[in-house]
Amino acid sequence: MTDDAPLSVRSREGVERALAGLRERYGEFPVEGRTVERDGDAFEGSTARVPGDWMGTASAWISDADGRVLFLRRAAAPDRWAPPDALRTAGEALDGTAARAVAELTGIDCALSRVRRAERIRIVDSAAPERRYYALDVDFEGRYVAGSLTLAEKGSVLGARWFDERPDRVAAGARAAADEWFGEADAGGS
Repeated sequence: MTDDAPLSVRSREGVERALAGLRERYGEFPVEGRTVERDGDAFEGSTARVPGDWMGTASAWISDADGRVLFLRRAAAPDRWAPPDALRTAGEALDGTAARAVAELTGIDCALSRVRRAERIRIVDSAAPERRYYALDVDFEGRYVAGSLTLAEKGSVLGARWFDERPDRVAAGARAAADEWFGEADAGGS
C-alpha cells in the first residue's frame, strides 16, 4: 500500500492490520460488521477526523477484586452509564487507546486481558456510495491495577463508579454487553 492510496484502501488495510495485531496479542474474538451512511457534508467532516490511515475507538470493561465493573457518565449523555472509551490517536494501538481512556477519564490504571468484541464499520457517503472508509470499534476486558477514582479535569466526565449490578440506565452501545456482564436478559432500564 502506498501513502497516496485512497482512504478507502488505507483505512480497510489499517483496520485489518489492527485486527491481526489484536488476535496475535489476545487470541480469537468475535468480529461484527455494519455499514453507516452519512450525507456528503457529514461524510466529509468525518474523513477529516481520521487519524492517520484509519479510525478506531476502544472501550474497557474493567473489574476490581470484588467483581465490580467501572462505568462513567459523560456530559454528552448525563443520564447514561458506559465503560470508559476514547477515539484512537494516530499511531496508537487500540489496547493503548482503551488503557489511556481508563487512566485519563477515571484515574484508574488497568491491565487488559482480552478482547470482548470488535466491530468493523464501513462508513459510506449516502450520495456517492463508492466514497467510503473503514473504522474499528473494540471492547476490551481488564482488571484494576492501581489508582482511585478521579474524574477527568476537562469536564467531559460527570461521574464514575464501580457497579456490582447493572446500572438502570446504560448507554445504547453498551446495553447488550452490560446485560451479558451482569447476567441479565433485561434489567428494565434503557
